[in-house]
Amino acid sequence: MVIDGVSFILDPSADLDEVKDDVQLAVASSGRFVDFVAAGHREVSALITPRSRVVFHTEDVEFDPVEQMIRNDEGNWDLL
Repeated sequence: MVIDGVSFILDPSADLDEVKDDVQLAVASSGRFVDFVAAGHREVSALITPRSRVVFHTEDVEFDPVEQMIRNDEGNWDLL
């Protein structure tokens, strides 16, 4: 999932359909926080507004729990 250029890998326990529904509800309102669990069991709360750009893409990948870095589109690395 990419929110305004920042990538998040959803935790396998996250319900993708529920996260999508929450994003749609936030966009339909004037904006609200959407909570989800990112890889490594990290809890994330993102403010989603009608101007937010959110992209979902899915693929089957091997998750390395040691690798805790998330990459954004600019090529910078953020530790969350």
